[in-house]
Amino acid sequence: MKYKIESQIIPKDFRSNINEKIIHIISNNLDEGKTGITKNDIFNSYTGKGGLHNLNYNDYNNYYAYKKDKQEIEQGQFFTPYNLADWIINCLKPKETDLIADLTCGHGAFINSAPNGINFYGCEPDYNSYIVAKYLYPGAKLVNKDIREYHPKVSFDYIVGNPPYGLNWRKDSSVYSSELYYCIKAHKLLKPCGILAILKLKNIWLFV
Repeated sequence: MKYKIESQIIPKDFRSNINEKIIHIISNNLDEGKTGITKNDIFNSYTGKGGLHNLNYNDYNNYYAYKKDKQEIEQGQFFTPYNLADWIINCLKPKETDLIADLTCGHGAFINSAPNGINFYGCEPDYNSYIVAKYLYPGAKLVNKDIREYHPKVSFDYIVGNPPYGLNWRKDSSVYSSELYYCIKAHKLLKPCGILAILKLKNIWLFV
């Protein structure tokens, strides 16, 4: 494990401000000597967009309209708890030579527990989450792209992830739920007998 997992809860009212400060530190290449903030601090403190939509359900005529605007702002983004990501990687027991990917990697919860960050591939559409992941794991092969345009030109032994749920994604002439498209894309990118491990609400699904 590259970074130590801290037992801390960041109140929702502080999350947006902390996220902005982290992005400022990374974007301006401020070192720890000036800020007093370590990479381990950033790993444990960056929380992304999930839950920060600032929308009020009472302002909407129905739940569908509220949910649509909420999803557009959040992009289905809720980061995987670090201990859960670590548990999944430990269950899979990948080797250092195995190629692992997370097709919507956020800021890198799964990368932290991978045996070899250099062999980890990640795709993340949100720019801020991408630059945090790139800052924390400079050796990983990360791209800032939509999963639908991700073509890494390699096949993977494992694909792990927490797909965005409840979004409708159009690809070519078809519309897919975001979680279904994640599985379709993973199928194309896995080696024969490769393993897909994804989170589904309170469950974990494994596919071979």
